[in-house]
Amino acid sequence: FLLGEGIGMMDSTVMTDILSVPTVPWPSPAEGVDVSEWNGPVDWQAVRRAGKTFAIIRLGYGADHLDSLFYRNVNEALVAGLGLGVYRYSYAMTLTEARDEARHTAYILRDCGLTASKLPLGIWYDMEDSDNYKQNRGLTADEAGRALMTDCCLQFATVLQSYGYPYVGVYANWDWWTNRLDESRLPMAKWVAQYNTTCDIDGAALWQYTDCLDIEGATFDGIRLLN
Repeated sequence: FLLGEGIGMMDSTVMTDILSVPTVPWPSPAEGVDVSEWNGPVDWQAVRRAGKTFAIIRLGYGADHLDSLFYRNVNEALVAGLGLGVYRYSYAMTLTEARDEARHTAYILRDCGLTASKLPLGIWYDMEDSDNYKQNRGLTADEAGRALMTDCCLQFATVLQSYGYPYVGVYANWDWWTNRLDESRLPMAKWVAQYNTTCDIDGAALWQYTDCLDIEGATFDGIRLLN
């Protein structure tokens, strides 16, 4: 696809013209869920009956992989009256790859008609390494590794903002926020995964407080809006 054709730049160029959007434009307090194809078909009416008011749905992963249930989840969550956000699981190990992930995200969002106004929970960049993809390719938790992952976040956000999606945040667990990202360089909202009685990352906008939320026999990640 040709989205972002005009943003061809050297891989070493760090784009930093980023809007600072540290909070979520959704009424709080509120609770929601995040889902992907791994959840299987979701009974979105049951989610709404459980008092959840929003959903953050995986759009895809890597540079061009679409979550197989993305369109279905979006349509059915909207019918159920839930506010929407989306996330992309990152495999980026270079700035070019981070920009490619952003461009594909913008392409899919435009394809299904999800403008920024239809995404009150925003777009989130999922920074983790659950399958050790990054570690196996040399990523470390030292200063260089932290700088690279932070720069990838900046690239992703800046590209999406250039396409009219101002609200872009970063998802990571407590370890990544503490050891693998330079929080001081990221002027966007923080979504923290920490299965605890409290969220211990200051200024978090969203808190994924459990991965075993039961809704009528189905298991979800549970999220609380903190801001």
